[in-house]
Amino acid sequence: MSSPTSPTQRTAVLAAILNDASEDDLDAYFEAIKERHVILKRLASAAVTTGVTVRIVGIKPRFLDGLTGTVTDVVSPARRNATQCVTILLDEASTEIYKTHRASPVLQDNRATVAGIPIICCRPLDAAGSL
Repeated sequence: MSSPTSPTQRTAVLAAILNDASEDDLDAYFEAIKERHVILKRLASAAVTTGVTVRIVGIKPRFLDGLTGTVTDVVSPARRNATQCVTILLDEASTEIYKTHRASPVLQDNRATVAGIPIICCRPLDAAGSL
């Protein structure tokens, strides 16, 4: 993987886009950016395994977005090209949020379990809780 872009390089790229890019250039950049997002999501998903603490992102229903917990199961799809999903044991703070949206969630030691979360919607957290 390449190293992060320096602030100077980023500024130069943004200035070139703002000042010089044609409509065709913008279309090409847009497609490249979409593809890069897909690659980054796949890379993050590859690190999601049983026992990893994750944050749920980019998911509907929206109340799940931002909840955190520990992956307890990774379910491989039975069909080819189907979405791989995980089960997450939410932490206590996320369980409290989850309980406001679910009438009677299944609790384990005061923590809710949420199944069927697409693995691509999970971002591993480091020990400090950062992405």
